[in-house]
Amino acid sequence: MSSSRTQSFMFLLESMTTYITICVMYQISKTCIYHGASTSLLQRQEIKNLYNMNVRKVILMGLPPIGCAPYYLWRYNTKNGECIEEINDMILEFNFVMRYMIEEIGLELPDAKITFCDMYDGSMDIIKNHELYGFNVTADACYGLGKYKGWIMCFALEIACNNATNPVGSIPSN
Repeated sequence: MSSSRTQSFMFLLESMTTYITICVMYQISKTCIYHGASTSLLQRQEIKNLYNMNVRKVILMGLPPIGCAPYYLWRYNTKNGECIEEINDMILEFNFVMRYMIEEIGLELPDAKITFCDMYDGSMDIIKNHELYGFNVTADACYGLGKYKGWIMCFALEIACNNATNPVGSIPSN
């Protein structure tokens, strides 16, 4: 993969990470509306850059329900492990903007195949129906400190969950 392609791919990932940091970690709601729109414009340009380098197939990952992650359950001191609606609303807004942007780019670049991968709905289905998927608990991480084991979570693969029926919150993306 060329250096320019790599830079464009990395930018797409970095812009989502920045959104999470600014909007979710610091809860700057007014900034998030602007940042979500500006992120969309920047991502649009990066997708066009990839297109100009003959990339025709792109998968743009949406964000999962981060408001259900053990860290945020701990940080907001939820009583029963319920997801933080305010955070998930920001994630839904971001995903909506990304979906809309993909539709618009599809009209501009008709031979490009840009797919939005919805991480949110699939993750929420697993969280709400965890028993159907073979999980025991949804709120707790499998390893960590604090309520929901969310204060300091497991970062070392050596101590990650070995049991597939462990909590949904132990999924590395959470």
